[in-house]
Amino acid sequence: IVSSIDVIEGMIYDNNGSGKYLNLNTDDGVFYTLSHIDADGITSFSIISQALAREGIPVQPVFVRQLEPMTVPHIPKDDSLKVFTDLGSGQQGLLEEAGIDPETVVILDHHVSQQAPNGTEYFEVNSQLYGEDYHKCSAAGITYLVARRMNPENTDLSKLAVVGNVGDMMARETGRLTGIAHWIAEDAEAHGHLKMLQGLN
Repeated sequence: IVSSIDVIEGMIYDNNGSGKYLNLNTDDGVFYTLSHIDADGITSFSIISQALAREGIPVQPVFVRQLEPMTVPHIPKDDSLKVFTDLGSGQQGLLEEAGIDPETVVILDHHVSQQAPNGTEYFEVNSQLYGEDYHKCSAAGITYLVARRMNPENTDLSKLAVVGNVGDMMARETGRLTGIAHWIAEDAEAHGHLKMLQGLN
């Protein structure tokens, strides 16, 4: 997953790490974040939008119930960077059909990835692609790992990742967060952003 985050950093920063955008920005310098309207999607959006704002990058949110043919027209087709959170992995065929340039897309997701039928490759960081320790990690958790790599001071966003993980039922089977999702909770506690206590289970 580290190499995937490096690619995202390359999309956001120039080679000097000065925080300038590459040529993926619109005329007004806005990046678009497209997200799902549940707990995981909302917290994922909140994490990435705050992380980008702290780098001086304004974000224009687009929330959808599902990424489907009726909502695809809401995706800008310009050369702005479009960050999909909690959706996108399973809809790459729709993005391809709509002519969305893969060079302008980052997908941060945890749903099953379905490649575009004609071979267009969209860049994604997906918890299902990084082994068993990541399987019970929601999009908010993945988005937090990206934000933390962008700037270590973004650890305050860890509590949002915990909300996203719990809200998306990542603890339902075992009664607790596991794998990387549990590490994120420990990271939040270590930095004073939450306290973990033994529950009734």
